[in-house]
Amino acid sequence: KIQKKFYGKFKNSLDNLRIFTQDYSLDSEIRIRDEENFIEFSILQKSFKNMLMRLKEHSQLQMDFVNNASHELKTPIFILKGYIEMLSDWGKDDKKVLGESLVTLKAETQNMQELVEKLLFLAKSKKLIIDKHSINLNSILKDTINNLILVYPKQKINYNGSDIFMNSDAALLKLLFKNLIENAIKYGNNNPVNVVLRKEKKIKVVIEDFGIGMSKEALPHIFERFYREDEARNREIKSYGLGLSIVKEIITLLNIDIQIESQLRKGTKITLQL
Repeated sequence: KIQKKFYGKFKNSLDNLRIFTQDYSLDSEIRIRDEENFIEFSILQKSFKNMLMRLKEHSQLQMDFVNNASHELKTPIFILKGYIEMLSDWGKDDKKVLGESLVTLKAETQNMQELVEKLLFLAKSKKLIIDKHSINLNSILKDTINNLILVYPKQKINYNGSDIFMNSDAALLKLLFKNLIENAIKYGNNNPVNVVLRKEKKIKVVIEDFGIGMSKEALPHIFERFYREDEARNREIKSYGLGLSIVKEIITLLNIDIQIESQLRKGTKITLQL
């Protein structure tokens, strides 16, 4: 009896909702008229309209991400294919071609691996389990810098810090510092990069470069996936526009504040407050 009474009360509303949902899809222009004169259904219509708009926006973001990722993966694959074909044609007889091809193949394989790792991290970041325990930030920064010096042996990195302990996720912090310092190296025009660890009211990590900098127009967009202010410059330095997207995910997960100051052709200063 209760079920029949409940169903009878809302049957008309449910029938109207069923008819409405059949008439609209994510690709439809969303126009909703109040065809009923009672408040409940009007509220339901508005809620459903908002849901459709959010779904459409989310669907578009996913499509953009897949399209951009596919585009970025095509570039290193195309280069690899070209050099493999060149090796097949001339590599056996020409040592210069052989040497150049092997160097390029190694570099592009590394670039592709880096891109895939970043894409995978962004895909699973919402499901990560934070593993917090006591860590020494000084040790983590030193290890990160030493690893980057192996990759960029000609790069000068000035570090100033002392032992500071806190509870956090060591793996995520390493990834955070790596992305920020490597970003400073890539856009630093071969100038020194300064890294400072200090404790005031809060623990601060400051990463500063003296390179190409960013315009005021670019700053609001730097955390967007695949965003690049200068496409030609980013192709030259092999940047995929994902490093700062990963930074954004990590600082959100670990509740870290970030401040970015930048001037075009003067450099960028990033301050983390932990």
